[in-house]
Amino acid sequence: MKLIKIIWENFGSYYGQHEFETRDLGLALIEGENQDELLMDSNGAGKSTIFDALDWCWFGTTRGLADEVVNDFAKDERDFQCVVTTILEDDDQTEIRIERGRKKNSNWLKVEKEGVDFSTLDARQTQAEIEKLLGLDSKTFHAAVLFAQSNITHYADATDAKRMEILTRVLQLDAIDQYLEKAKSVHGQIVERRDVLHFGINGIEKELEGLQQIDYQSLIDSWEKERQQRASATLMRLQEIENRRAELAFEISGSEDLTKQKAELETQLAGLQITTQANWVEQYQQAKNSLMQYHRLVGADEVDQKRLQAEIHRWQQKQEGICAECGQPVTAMHLQQALQQKQDDLQVVQNRMANTKRILNVWQERVTGFEAEYAKQQNAIVEQRKELEATLQKVNAAIFSVSAKQQSLDRLESDSKALQADVKNIEDQICPHLEQREKHKEKIEQLQNQIVKKREVLANIERALPYYAYWVGVFGKRGLKSYILDYRLQELTDAANQWVQLLTGGTFWIKFASQKKKAKGMVNAPDLRIYRLNAKGETIERSYRNWSGGEKQRISFAVDFGLSRFVAQRASKNLSFLGLDEAFRHLDRSGKTAVVGLLQRLAREKDTVLVVEHDQEFASQFDRRFRAVRKNDCSRLLEVGGEA
Repeated sequence: MKLIKIIWENFGSYYGQHEFETRDLGLALIEGENQDELLMDSNGAGKSTIFDALDWCWFGTTRGLADEVVNDFAKDERDFQCVVTTILEDDDQTEIRIERGRKKNSNWLKVEKEGVDFSTLDARQTQAEIEKLLGLDSKTFHAAVLFAQSNITHYADATDAKRMEILTRVLQLDAIDQYLEKAKSVHGQIVERRDVLHFGINGIEKELEGLQQIDYQSLIDSWEKERQQRASATLMRLQEIENRRAELAFEISGSEDLTKQKAELETQLAGLQITTQANWVEQYQQAKNSLMQYHRLVGADEVDQKRLQAEIHRWQQKQEGICAECGQPVTAMHLQQALQQKQDDLQVVQNRMANTKRILNVWQERVTGFEAEYAKQQNAIVEQRKELEATLQKVNAAIFSVSAKQQSLDRLESDSKALQADVKNIEDQICPHLEQREKHKEKIEQLQNQIVKKREVLANIERALPYYAYWVGVFGKRGLKSYILDYRLQELTDAANQWVQLLTGGTFWIKFASQKKKAKGMVNAPDLRIYRLNAKGETIERSYRNWSGGEKQRISFAVDFGLSRFVAQRASKNLSFLGLDEAFRHLDRSGKTAVVGLLQRLAREKDTVLVVEHDQEFASQFDRRFRAVRKNDCSRLLEVGGEA
């Protein structure tokens, strides 16, 4: 399968649409030039965007920056879109077109082969179809197609556990780990179920032991004794109440006489009144009216008397001359006549007032007589009323006492009926422990049956448990996985040595081993044994950490690349494209020279080997050269000597 073309629009640092023909490039180099930040050299120019675009288009990821694929300038546009399209050609020369895009409020993923559009599928199904057509998933892509610094496994420097993890992935033994986890899970569930059964049986046995210790006959005898005691106590209380009822009934007998006596007293009280002659009230009222009339006459005479006395006094003060009031001359004779007239008038008033007072006294005596007689009769009635009311109060007290006793008698009658019902209920009661004893027997039988059944299940589990433990061992560290590792480590050794010898001039070779030598002897752990042929033709073996820095870099790079190629060879489809991102990093000059030779050899196997590298020392060794130039925060890809 060939990668024909990559088309991207507003992706990463690239604004607008860009195309890159990838068919038959041979060994191609992508350099970088960051004109915006000179101190950054080629970093940030957009060299690795080709690989990011492939990763995002095919698998939806880019170095963990899936949410930052859209170009910053495009984000500000109203109808922006970020799209990456790849065109491939299958081995039967059928075109495959894959497109992934993003707009402000939507995402899409399309794939088309031989005119068949799979866009009707949902995103997950479409992704599965893409991986089926490519023969790659994301892990295989990063292990077999894109050899980037972030994907290097550093097997030589890894711990034992990390090496085992790498070998498991490379040899595709993940399924064994999955089976191991499943076997452990099932084994653990069986063990847990066994423990639960043990715990359950122990709990049931304890419950059964507790039930068997209960003496229901004693409970029944005790309950019957207590019932008889309650019945006796209730009968005694009932007899006491009946005796008291008889006493109260005797005490309130004859209470009808009290009611009759009360009615007679109330009638007498209502009939008490003053007895006088028929016209007594009229005569008394007439006397009071006359008395009031003469009081008014006396009052009027007293007023006239005071007025005349004042006038006499005023005339006595006057002298002869001109009257100040009327302006007429006043003589001594006039004064004397006027004074005499006033004195005569005063005498008439005084005589009349004396006569009126005599009549007034007569009427006063008559009114006083009437009132004295009335008061006498009234006092007699008051005394009589007091006697009647005192008697009535005693009668009411007696009636109240009878009423209270009647209420007590009614309550006692109610209590008597209730106690009679209690006696019957107590006599009719059936001991609850009789039913409980039967349930108790049934419960004991149930628990005994449960124990039998659980022990049967437990016995089956105990018989089956060794088989599950066996499968845990089969898929465990020393089981099938260890066997396959021993069997296939030679394949890994051959695959890695092809590149180790190429990068070291044939003086080094390595061997993958499943055991490691330690102070206590050989242990089961992945080991990398490294050999070298010295000038004398002797074979030298040292551990990885004891070689020089440059030697370790070449060995580590060759081992990791060899593992990557091993994965690629076992992919379901062969993509005639290989990408390497900064393959020269951390290598000395001779190491870089060896890597160039490795790349040239790979270019004879692949239609396109695309290398992203900022080190231009060996740029002339590449068939085609391209440069990612970043200016004004936008990148573009140019072929050195022409535009791509």
